[in-house]
Amino acid sequence: MASDLDIRYPVGRFNFSDPFRSEDRPLLLAQLAEAPSKLRAAVAGLSEVQLDTPYRPGGWTVRQVVHHLADAQVNWYIRPKLAVTEDVPTTKPYAEQLWAELADARYGPIEPSLRIFEGVTARWCRFLDSLGPAEWFRKFTNPEWGTLTVEDTLRGMAWHAHHHTAHITELRKREAGKRNNWRFGALREGPETVERGVLCDPLRGRLLVAQSRILVIAEPRGNRPAHSGHRVQQH
Repeated sequence: MASDLDIRYPVGRFNFSDPFRSEDRPLLLAQLAEAPSKLRAAVAGLSEVQLDTPYRPGGWTVRQVVHHLADAQVNWYIRPKLAVTEDVPTTKPYAEQLWAELADARYGPIEPSLRIFEGVTARWCRFLDSLGPAEWFRKFTNPEWGTLTVEDTLRGMAWHAHHHTAHITELRKREAGKRNNWRFGALREGPETVERGVLCDPLRGRLLVAQSRILVIAEPRGNRPAHSGHRVQQH
């Protein structure tokens, strides 16, 4: 049985002080670019009840994880852009634990956040791909994280997307051993949603969705488990 630490960090921990090589940028850019399709694949076919399942006891629900990824991507996308256009700007932190407890994150449909995650990531990758050598080392400061470079944001957010997507995929693997409807590729048809034609192209890492139609928007149904309040890299 997996320990709580294993469940919280399915792809291992990350620290901005970890050693890295700039030669790894193309790999990190590829990981960032494919993150939206991997997230879509991770949640494909899940029901509203499954979306409201915590990925671990006391942790965020799958729904909250998806919304958090969109929130984090927006916040972190702004920081390297400020670094490139200003002289060591001070960027604002955000209370991610409180954002995750707002009604839109606890009960809202995930499709808007999947689209935000896709759109912001596409813009971010284009921006990063356009940078000159010196611009990768432009800096910004943050009260929570200290002084970081543009390259640091790529390293951190490539890991961040992998980290949270693994929370969902590992939950599905654990639950699939108990219930078939958690297995990847399972299609459902019921009063909540109808989904058809979900395919994954392994060569390009693209998710092709032939049809996805939301029939019922989930309404608040009591209290959801609260998140433990760890920092962005630590939940």
